[in-house]
Amino acid sequence: MADDFRQLETLFKIEKDKEQGYATDLNSAQSFYQLNIQKLKEVEGYKLDYLRQLQQRGNAGLQGGNYMHFQRFIVQLDEGIVAQCHAVDVAKQVVQQRRAIWLEQRSKT
Repeated sequence: MADDFRQLETLFKIEKDKEQGYATDLNSAQSFYQLNIQKLKEVEGYKLDYLRQLQQRGNAGLQGGNYMHFQRFIVQLDEGIVAQCHAVDVAKQVVQQRRAIWLEQRSKT
């Protein structure tokens, strides 16, 4: 009987360690997701600032070459925003997957 109890304790410890590992993985994924959201907000804010500069300089009489430079950079920022949105979506999916794995393990424990 005592051996059965020790085996159950050992099994519980193994499963609990797995759960803690999965919880750590979930926390890492959530941190990465939040980091990607922050990067997206930064790029969007940078674009907004750049658009304001374009408007201010346009009101002051912006030359054609400078206007083209602004436009090209805004297009690059738009491309960066699209790429960062994709990174946020992927990070969100990873969080959801890791949460499901952790919950499954938690129910086992």
